Amino acid sequence: MNIFQKLKELNLPLGEYVLIGSTPLAARGIREAGDLDMAVTPKLFKQLIESKKYQKVEKYGKTFLEGNDVDIAPQLNWDAYPTTTEEAIKTADIINGYPFLSIAETIKFKKALGRDKDFRDIKLLEDYQKNMTVWDKIYQDYKNGGEEYATLKKGLIPEFLEFINNHDFKLKKVLDIGCGNGKYLVFLKTLGFEVSGIDSSPTAVEMSREALGENSSILCSNMYEYSAPQSSYDLIISIAAIHHGLKKEVKKAINSIYKALTVGGRFFITLPDNEGSSHWTVLVDHKEIEPGTRIPLSGPEKDLPHSSFTKNEIKEMFSDFTNINMELLANRGRWIITGEK
Repeated sequence: MNIFQKLKELNLPLGEYVLIGSTPLAARGIREAGDLDMAVTPKLFKQLIESKKYQKVEKYGKTFLEGNDVDIAPQLNWDAYPTTTEEAIKTADIINGYPFLSIAETIKFKKALGRDKDFRDIKLLEDYQKNMTVWDKIYQDYKNGGEEYATLKKGLIPEFLEFINNHDFKLKKVLDIGCGNGKYLVFLKTLGFEVSGIDSSPTAVEMSREALGENSSILCSNMYEYSAPQSSYDLIISIAAIHHGLKKEVKKAINSIYKALTVGGRFFITLPDNEGSSHWTVLVDHKEIEPGTRIPLSGPEKDLPHSSFTKNEIKEMFSDFTNINMELLANRGRWIITGEK
């Protein structure tokens, strides 16, 4: 279910509701939700009853409203979960213009419910937080006048500009995985692309949205769990981003890229070289948790996995694609991989 399309159709007044349950996970691309769960203010609850669009259902000792893929709670302040609807609305995370229970509150909410599936969701949220925190702090520091760390201080890489200049894109729809502050999407938007991006850092997502303005879709999401709409883009890019996970996670993301591309659609991806990246400054002090995956033990990216790949590993990962080109930038310890579906 496309939760954002559903919310657009409902057209409920902002400030009167917050999305709860599994919906905050779906909004962040952590896992899908079967329906929309929300809590609303007494004022809106009364209006929804009077609209006669929803059926009254008694559960947990309260009256709920249910409609087509929508489950509406009258209030949140249950004995096991004391946060009120009004408090949850004030602290909600705004994603794509809609209010979702914050991660911290969603974990509290799931603990209060205490079902097996809730504890599975808590594990997913905690893993998501762990991967999100490192780069979000980097972007927060930068936004507050701190260091231009890593790719923040660099412009667009020349190999990408050459790639764009040498190919035609009829659909002109692009997805940037790990879009950061949106600089690649800003460039592509000037060329007439319809731009979309995901990043696990809420701060980076905010920066991208500010840079791109309207007519762009930037989501806060874990790139390894995000399910992009299939056959929707004729260009997908990921630059200095997709390697920040275990190798099985990177492979999963590559498979998702294949599904999301149109037939003939192209990709531009960078991945660390197994040998060359071992000399990166960020990895001077590290431990290897699996062959080719290292975790820095100090510095801004401490505890964040960095997976690197041999030429044969890359060939295997991209074996479903055609017209593969692999360029090793030995001085940067990085591969540039391009190809098409």
